[in-house]
Amino acid sequence: MAEQKCSADDMELSNLSTKLESDLDIKDRKYLFKTYPSCFIGSEAITYMVDNNMCKSREDGILIGKRLLAANIIQHVTNDHDFLDDKKFYEFLPGDNGGSSFRLIYYGFGGRAEALRLTASLGGISFEDEYITQQQQAKEKSDGKRRWSGPPEIVVLCKKGNDLQRIGQSNACLRYIGDIAGLYPQNRLRRALVDEVLDSSEDLAGSIVMGAIYGSYKDDEEKKQKFVSLLKDDGTVSYWLNKFEFRLEENEKKGNKNGLFVGDDITIADLKAYFALGYTHGQLPGAKDVMVKYKRITNFLDVIGNNEAIKAAKQKYEKNFASFKENADTKIFKYGGKCVYGVL
Repeated sequence: MAEQKCSADDMELSNLSTKLESDLDIKDRKYLFKTYPSCFIGSEAITYMVDNNMCKSREDGILIGKRLLAANIIQHVTNDHDFLDDKKFYEFLPGDNGGSSFRLIYYGFGGRAEALRLTASLGGISFEDEYITQQQQAKEKSDGKRRWSGPPEIVVLCKKGNDLQRIGQSNACLRYIGDIAGLYPQNRLRRALVDEVLDSSEDLAGSIVMGAIYGSYKDDEEKKQKFVSLLKDDGTVSYWLNKFEFRLEENEKKGNKNGLFVGDDITIADLKAYFALGYTHGQLPGAKDVMVKYKRITNFLDVIGNNEAIKAAKQKYEKNFASFKENADTKIFKYGGKCVYGVL
C-alpha cells in the first residue's frame, strides 16, 4: 500500500507546530488523580486544524499529528500512544533550545559508549557527555553508586531538565537511545534481529577482554599463545567472526545491498557491531591478518568507518576527549539536537 500523504505536505512542520502551540488550549490536566502539566487534547487539536483549513478532514488531522510525533515535536504525556482522535493528552517538546535528552556517563574515550554517542548524533538527539576517570569509577563502584557494575550509564532527564531515571548496562542504554533516535526498528521481528547483534557483539568483545587481555599468565609467551588460540579456526573469536559474516550474508540475500546487518539503513546493531569488530581488529594481536578473509566484515567496517556523519561526530568526540585529558576539571560536554525527555 502506498504511503498516505496529508494535505500539510507543503507546510513546514515547524510553522504548523508554532501555530498549534500558540492557539491550542494548553494547560494542566488531571487523569486518574494525576496532574499532567501544560498539555492539550488530541481531538481538540484536530478540530482546530480542520476549522482553520490546516487539513481537509479529521483523518488528515490524525496523519499530521503522527508526523508531529515522528518529528519529536509533540509526544503523548506518558509516551504510550500514537496520535489519536480522542481525549488523550499530548505535550509539545522543546526544540533545539540547549536542553539535553539524557546524560551519558563514561570514560574520555570511545569504548562501549561509542555506539551510544553515535546513535544520538545520527538521530539528531541532544545529550550531555560526562567523563569520569578510572579512579573515580573504582571509588564510585566501591561506594555502591553504580547501578549495576561499570559504565556506561545514562541518566534520562525529565521535561524540567532534572534527573529522572538512571539506566545501566550498555545494551539497555543503547536500546533506549536508539528508540528515541529512530535507529531501533519499530517492527518486532527486525528488533529481534537487531537484539541478536547487540548481544553477540558483547559476547565477542567479552571473549577478548575477559578471555585474553585481562587474563592471568605466568609469562608473555603464555599470553601470546592465548591470543593465538582465540584466532584458530576452532577458536572462540573465529567462531564469532564466522557468525557475524553469516549474518551479513543473510541480510544481503534478503535483497539488502548496503552491507549492513538488518535492512538497508543503519541501526544500533551496526553501531554496536562496529565497536565490537573494530575492537577485535585493533586490540587483539594477529586479528588484522585473520579478519582479512572475512570479506563482508571488512566491507562493513569500511562502510561504517567512512560514513560522513559518523566521521564528523567522531571528530567532535575526539576533540572533547583531548580537552578532558588536558584538563580533567572540564568533564561535561554538550551536543545539540532535538530534546526527547523521559516520562515514567
